[in-house]
Amino acid sequence: MNRSDAEQEERSGPLAYMASNGIAANLLMMGIVAAGLVSLTGLEREAWPITPFYHIEVSMAYPGATPEEIEESIVVKIEDQVSGLDDVRAVKSLAAPGIASVRIQMDSRTDMARALDDIESAVNRVQSFPAGAERPRFQEMDNRFSMMRLIVHGDVSERSLKELAHRIEDDLAALPSVSQVEVSGVRNYEISIEVSLHRLRALGLSLTDVAGAIRRSSLDLSAGSIDTRESQVRVRTLGQNYDQQDFEEIVL
Repeated sequence: MNRSDAEQEERSGPLAYMASNGIAANLLMMGIVAAGLVSLTGLEREAWPITPFYHIEVSMAYPGATPEEIEESIVVKIEDQVSGLDDVRAVKSLAAPGIASVRIQMDSRTDMARALDDIESAVNRVQSFPAGAERPRFQEMDNRFSMMRLIVHGDVSERSLKELAHRIEDDLAALPSVSQVEVSGVRNYEISIEVSLHRLRALGLSLTDVAGAIRRSSLDLSAGSIDTRESQVRVRTLGQNYDQQDFEEIVL
């Protein structure tokens, strides 16, 4: 291709056509502006948009324990479970008196719902947490702000107030304009199980066997997620026991 052919091709290109045809250029510009205005009406606008931080925090209370005990009996075990998971970039921990906090930084391309399930399943597999420690709490960190606080009180039992608070939580979470509802300030359920030592000896069992069976049978586990056309559905196995009858049915 000689120089004259190249110049002829440049003059016949799309830019040359637009430069020589003002009507077509104006129509194209009007079409772009119109498409932008139409798209603008469908954009989601929020006063406080949620910004993903790609961090998940695992916290676990151990009342009365020193930071050294927290680190050895809780923090190290959680770190060992989560550090090898996919898409984990960094793990930072804090051991304070009575509380352990492990913050996991995920890759920016991570599906956070699935990552939360994986971390929860990994931590729940640990069977050697201290007996006095509370159950671990899992939370995806973001920039949500609390818009309203409701206080539930009355001359009834603590259990009745707790059940009422959770019913209110479910009702509020079902509203289409509500993105998240959390119940705070409630104590975990405590159930005392008495075991006959004579009966255990007759069956050839120990208290460790009983504790292990209860721990394995009273646990909520994540089963991953299912992709549908519209969304992703999280699947969980709800096996946590709360009532006397549930614990009586555990097979040793």
